[in-house]
Amino acid sequence: TKLSLLYNEIALKEYLKECGNKLDILHLHHIDYIIPALLEKNYKFQIVLTAHDPATPYYQKMLEAAISLNPEIIPCFLTNSQAKNIKIKNKKIINNGIDLSLYPFNDKPKKHLAFAGRLIKEKGVLTAISVAKQTKNNIHIAGDEPNDKNFWLNELQPKIKQKNVTYIGKLAHNKMSAFYRDARA
Repeated sequence: TKLSLLYNEIALKEYLKECGNKLDILHLHHIDYIIPALLEKNYKFQIVLTAHDPATPYYQKMLEAAISLNPEIIPCFLTNSQAKNIKIKNKKIINNGIDLSLYPFNDKPKKHLAFAGRLIKEKGVLTAISVAKQTKNNIHIAGDEPNDKNFWLNELQPKIKQKNVTYIGKLAHNKMSAFYRDARA
């Protein structure tokens, strides 16, 4: 929204003033944060944008606009499919790194499937529920109730009330290892 863009612009300017513009990298995690970062063209630091959401036409247009304002921006993607669907030059793929010691292998998992993440349509929660149903598996779902009330009430909530679905809500980070480890997939 225009208000959030204005807030981001003010927050960025205040932060830069506080640190004396002494940054090496400004790493942004949402496409809407990029425009306020581009209003000033004389930054002496690199701007990196990491895409966390599926590549949409809106995303494509925003990246094109950002790069036209500042060709030094490095767009980064977390998955190959995201990068493949965005048609711009100089994009990079930086896969999420995880400490595997925090997620020990379990050779005797329970029989349920698991889904953890933002409960938005684009992340595939409905597909995960469908896969569980088609394969006759139970599924445990962890995540916050989504901001999109229409999606929550009309699409997701009826599915999570099904017999094979267990919705556990938001899960604390320290419980995620067991959540993944206990799941069959």
